[in-house]
Amino acid sequence: MNTWNESQLLWVTVVFLTLLVFSSLIGLILTSIQVRRLRKQFNQLMRGTSEENLEQLLEKLIIQLQGVELEHQIQQQEINRMTESLQRKKGNVGIVRFNAFHNEGSDLSFSIAVMDELSDGFVLTSIYGREESRVYAKPLHGAQSVYHLTEEEIEAINKAQGREEK
Repeated sequence: MNTWNESQLLWVTVVFLTLLVFSSLIGLILTSIQVRRLRKQFNQLMRGTSEENLEQLLEKLIIQLQGVELEHQIQQQEINRMTESLQRKKGNVGIVRFNAFHNEGSDLSFSIAVMDELSDGFVLTSIYGREESRVYAKPLHGAQSVYHLTEEEIEAINKAQGREEK
């Protein structure tokens, strides 16, 4: 068998140490490049986009965010006000025509219900006769009135609420 002598062991050790030094040197160079790249990115971040540092940039963004939040709050209040106002508009209408006197005339009498989203409003009824006509107005609160409602008025209220009677 072959035995290693001292000169061969010395030679292998020198080669091994040389490779170790070169590989360490290459690692050091690569690490130095990465550190330089990170330092450049860090400096750009700290500088900001217009010669501001990171702290000034964050303060500016916080102030802008507070302005946006205030504007959002104002807009939400306006939306709530408009929604409430819209619910109070008398936009639901139902009309029923009928013959008030079955032995004379035609369906010239009518009841009209005009209500908002909360079913508040009024019902207007006109009774047509050959000799005279009469008009009645009754206030509504929650689709109910303190005055007696006729079948035709109730039908008009149901139509205004989108509930057709069959």
